[in-house]
This record gives sequence, structure tokens and C-alpha cells, in this order.
Amino acid sequence: MVNNFLEEENKKEQNRFWFSIYLAFIITVLFGFVKFATWAIGIDEKIVEYGVLPRTISGLRGIFFSPLIHGDAGHYFGNAIPLFVLSVLIIFFYRQFYFKVLLLVWFFDGIGVWLIGREVYHIGASGVVYGLAFFAFFSGVLKKNRNMLAMSMLVLFLYGSMIWGMYPLENGVSWEAHLAGFLTGTLLAVYYRRSGPQDDPIPEWMNEEEIQMEATAEAEIFTEQKKDNGIVINYDFKKKIE
Repeated sequence: MVNNFLEEENKKEQNRFWFSIYLAFIITVLFGFVKFATWAIGIDEKIVEYGVLPRTISGLRGIFFSPLIHGDAGHYFGNAIPLFVLSVLIIFFYRQFYFKVLLLVWFFDGIGVWLIGREVYHIGASGVVYGLAFFAFFSGVLKKNRNMLAMSMLVLFLYGSMIWGMYPLENGVSWEAHLAGFLTGTLLAVYYRRSGPQDDPIPEWMNEEEIQMEATAEAEIFTEQKKDNGIVINYDFKKKIE
């Protein structure tokens, strides 16, 4: 009976994992659809104008379109691989919140770029990737859950070097989008810290220790006074612990 239960649980985990891969793949392909569609009809350069142009009215439309626009195939695949990996992880642990997190990162990253960015067109999904990466990392750090912490360590191992992308070290790279994505993902991780997988249960040996401490606390000392030939005698004793 126990074996059947374990087999069912393993099957559920496998199904959830493959569902995460399937959905993440579809999302990643959709991010690249605009790039390859515009390439096919020859309007690659014109579509850049739908990126975020900071502090301009026309640039506001980039908040909605810029993550779908990429300079070339290399630009797209550079974002697509981490987007796919991070989406698999977040969908696996936060399926019911993934699209909320994705859309909030998308929107607030765009707002951040519009507010603080240089006066050039900002395009690409790197800001979204940064938001998802730091959401995944801090979600694991803030929870007392071994699986979530393992996810954080994996993100740190794979994408720890992303932190340098938030500094203006390289021309042609939107460090503003990376910084806005970092801030958005971190704040969302704090906001959703009580959602998703719960903390690991307390080990049995810790429960036993807590019970023993409570029992010891109940063993209070009682004092009883008796008079014997006019002399007061104090008797101190502890209640017996069953």
C-alpha cells in the first residue's frame, strides 16, 4: 500500500515536471514569434520603434511590446534559453502564480525602463529574464523548504553572473532593464513568500524535544508548610511527570 502511494506521488511529480517543460517551451516560442515574423516580412528595423523610448508618450507602447522585440536571432536565443529554464522552475513550484509573476515583471520592468532609461530604444526580454531569475532565487531563500532552496542554488549557479548586467559596463546593453527586472523580481518574491510550497515539516526528534521541555516546565516546585511543636517546616517537592 505504501509503495502504491509512493508510485502515485512520483507519477504526479513527473507529470508536473513535464507539464512545466511543455508550457515553458510554448511561452519561449511565443516570445520569439514576433522576431521571426518581422524577419520573414522584412520589417526588422522598423519594429524597433515599438521598444521603450524613455520619458516619451510614444515610448509607452514599448512597455507592452519591447520584450517581444529582438535585434537578431542571437539576441533572441540569448534570452530564450534562460527564459525557458527559469519558466520551468517557476511553473513547477508556482504554477498558479507564474502568469501573474510574468505579467507583473513584464509591466513594472517596462515602467522602470521608461522612467530611468537612456533616451534610446530598449528592446528584448532580458529585463523579464532578470525579474524571473531573482524571483526564483529569493523565493527559495525566503522559504524553509529544501526543494525551494535547491532551486535558489541552481539559479545562483547558472545565472549568478547576471548581477554584473545591472551595471553600465557594456555598450548596447540595457542595464536599466536588468536593474528594473531585479527590483521587480525581488519585491514579488517578498510579496509571494507565504504562497507556493510550504515550509518543511519539523523533524520528529525536534517535536519530542519540545514535548520534553513542556513536561519539564509543568514540573513546578510546590511548597507546603507544616507546624510541629510551634516550629514551621517547609516541604519542597516536584509534581511527578507521567
